[in-house]
Amino acid sequence: MNPKLFTMLNPKTVNLLSSGGQSTFTVSDFNFVCSGADPIGLEVLQRKWGTGTKEDFSTFLKEIVEFSNKWIIQGNREKKLKGLLDLVLFEETALPTCSYCRGRGERTVQGKLGECQPCRGTGHYRLKDSEKASYIGINKQSWKTWEPRYKDVKMLLDEHIHRAIVSIGEKLR
Repeated sequence: MNPKLFTMLNPKTVNLLSSGGQSTFTVSDFNFVCSGADPIGLEVLQRKWGTGTKEDFSTFLKEIVEFSNKWIIQGNREKKLKGLLDLVLFEETALPTCSYCRGRGERTVQGKLGECQPCRGTGHYRLKDSEKASYIGINKQSWKTWEPRYKDVKMLLDEHIHRAIVSIGEKLR
C-alpha cells in the first residue's frame, strides 16, 4: 500500500495513475477503506503519512496503564508511563532521517553497498539509551529496568498498527 495515495486525495477524483489517467478512488472510498480499522493503529499510520490529527492517545494510555499493572514503578507512575508512550509514538512517527545514509537504509563503505549500520537499515536516526531515558524522565541507569517496559509498549503499538494495516488491506482487495 502506497502511503502517498492518502496524501493525494481530495473531494474530486485525483490523478493516481502514472499514465496520466483519472482514478475513480475518492475521499469517500478512502473513508470506507479506513472505517473499522483499529483507531490507534490508523492514527499512527496517518501521522506517519502526514495526514494524522492531534489525538491524545488517551485510550492507548489507559491500555498501557492497565497492561503495566504487573510492573512495579517507583514515584509518579502516570507521568513516566505517559513519557514512555510519547517516546514510542515519537519513534514510530517522527524520527529524523539518518544522516549517514540520508534515509535510504544502505550506504557504500569501502566500495561496497550494504546496510547502514548506524540506523540498522531503517533509514531513521536511532535514539541512544541515554536519550530514551531522558525522554521518559529517568536516569540512564534506570533505563535497564525500563527497556523491557519500552519493548512491551512498542509491541502493543505494533499490534494496533498491524490490525489497521490488515483491515485496510482487506478492504482494498
